[in-house]
Amino acid sequence: MKRKRFLIYPRFQLTLIAFQWVILGAILISIYFSIGNAVTHLRSTAVEVGLDPSHPFFRLIALEEKLLIKSLQWPFALAAIAITVLTVWVSDRLAGPIIRLREFFREAGTSGKAGEVRFRKGDFFDDLPEVINDALKRITK
Repeated sequence: MKRKRFLIYPRFQLTLIAFQWVILGAILISIYFSIGNAVTHLRSTAVEVGLDPSHPFFRLIALEEKLLIKSLQWPFALAAIAITVLTVWVSDRLAGPIIRLREFFREAGTSGKAGEVRFRKGDFFDDLPEVINDALKRITK
């Protein structure tokens, strides 16, 4: 049984993953600062209403801030894993046809003969082989 390689076009696929992680990181940073701003607002409101800085409310706010940030760790870790897996899968379906076309034309350019273009079942752009094969048949007549 042939082992499945999911990174068939690593530069393309890893670039997509990096973009996804940058977006996820930006979302995480945005949420982190939003929590910080909310906590700062709560503290300043508490001071405005006259609560003493030693009041338990301030400890509660600090505890809630830590709990909120900690509770986001697992969801973001799982999101990073899901993004990576899904991006590899989708990019495999995108890169496969490109690689097959490159190999087809490289072989045709080397040998001077063109067979038929074929993609794997489930690849994107599944209409291209028929279009390319029909065009090549017309050209070679």
